[in-house]
Amino acid sequence: MSVRDVPCPNCNKSIRVTDQLTGKRVKCKACGTVFTVPPADDGEPTKPTAKPVAPKAPVKPTKAKPRVVEDDPPPPPQPAPHAFLDDDDAGPKDYKVQKDDLDTPRCPRCAKELEDEEARICLHCGYDMMERRQHASIKTYNRTGGDVFLWWLPAIIWFGVLMALAGVLTFMFLQLEKIMRENEILLKDDANALTGEKEFWVGPGACNICCAVQWLALASFGVPVIWRRLRSPKPPEVEKKK
Repeated sequence: MSVRDVPCPNCNKSIRVTDQLTGKRVKCKACGTVFTVPPADDGEPTKPTAKPVAPKAPVKPTKAKPRVVEDDPPPPPQPAPHAFLDDDDAGPKDYKVQKDDLDTPRCPRCAKELEDEEARICLHCGYDMMERRQHASIKTYNRTGGDVFLWWLPAIIWFGVLMALAGVLTFMFLQLEKIMRENEILLKDDANALTGEKEFWVGPGACNICCAVQWLALASFGVPVIWRRLRSPKPPEVEKKK
């Protein structure tokens, strides 16, 4: 590999190059001119015909304009470092799966706890365990003491009437014949030959039986009323109309 000197076309300063740089562009270290290395010539050295490249003018540094910095918004509040930590061990809380009491009766629809194992209707969602359907919920008025009294009033009246008639009927069975004989009510004029007492046109027994039949007829109306109140002590709910 041969080494030769090539003059710079701008400042004529010799630059030492090798044959491998022939035809390639080099830069003068003295003046900064970039030119193409000519091929080697056996005769007198000739100046390269490449047009010298003028060096670039140095760039003047520009003063940076001051930047107007606006007030930054305050940063969002950060949570406390131990806000999500346990107070005991300053570590994350250990959420464990709790085993439910398998013996507790629950509704098959809403999984809420029932009153007992024999409960038929769920008080939370209205699901009927026997019919396997959900009852529709309705809005009703609140029952007051006056409503309860009016609900029981017919039963109280019937009970009083039947008890009073039963007392009268018992008194008639015990004392009606004596009263009729003392007051000579429905007595015949002729006395009985065997007993020597006057006989009745209509005996006290017939009157007692007639009164007992009337009492039973009244009881057929009053006893069902009393029985319904005993089975349902509270009056039926009244639905609110929209």
